Amino acid sequence: MHASLLTFTLTLLSLSSPRPVGTPVLQLPGPPEQQLLLGEWTLRITYAPSKRLPKGGQATGTEIWRAGPDGRSILEEYREEGDAGLVEGIGLVWFDATAGGQRFVWCGSGDPAGCTLSSSVARWEGSQLVYSETAEQGGVRILREEIFRDINPDSFLQLLKEGPAVGDPTTVVTIRATRRVPSSKPPKKKPR
Repeated sequence: MHASLLTFTLTLLSLSSPRPVGTPVLQLPGPPEQQLLLGEWTLRITYAPSKRLPKGGQATGTEIWRAGPDGRSILEEYREEGDAGLVEGIGLVWFDATAGGQRFVWCGSGDPAGCTLSSSVARWEGSQLVYSETAEQGGVRILREEIFRDINPDSFLQLLKEGPAVGDPTTVVTIRATRRVPSSKPPKKKPR
């Protein structure tokens, strides 16, 4: 029993190919900015005025990006709370070589189906990651975009845009992300 378990374990270990030291964590096609998105982020969210929020709104939250197995995918955890209520979601992103971009599945608290597979792929346009799709809403073709830009080691800007399928969409949500840095100070001791 122990010999077969050891053989099985050694076989699994031999099939895995460890990443050489110094190689990027993500193995997806893309610019260096892609690596910078990994980590924990504090979010400040601004909603433009809409039917749901006639005066617009604010929220705060967190977003965590991790490399998936072998760096060939990205796992995202999202949580915000504010004027739009509690919004939570998880995402899985991978490179779809056939479509030439990053496809994703998003499971969010506002999705009646629970999860949605992207109908299009996100592509890097220089140092910006851009996702664009058209959908029908109330008999009208709508263009939706999600853009990650101004990506640097400490922050990035995420814009969600929407509008008629013909023309320029307007920004409906602005997310300003700042990297969460663990405190380097030791915790204060409680007085006895």
